[in-house]
Amino acid sequence: MPKFEYKGDFEEPSKVPQPHEFTM
Repeated sequence: MPKFEYKGDFEEPSKVPQPHEFTM
């Protein structure tokens, strides 16, 4: 399970969202 969730339709590690999008 990923430590953070992607808010976009993309799930690529090269297109990670902004730090404020991360869910710890």
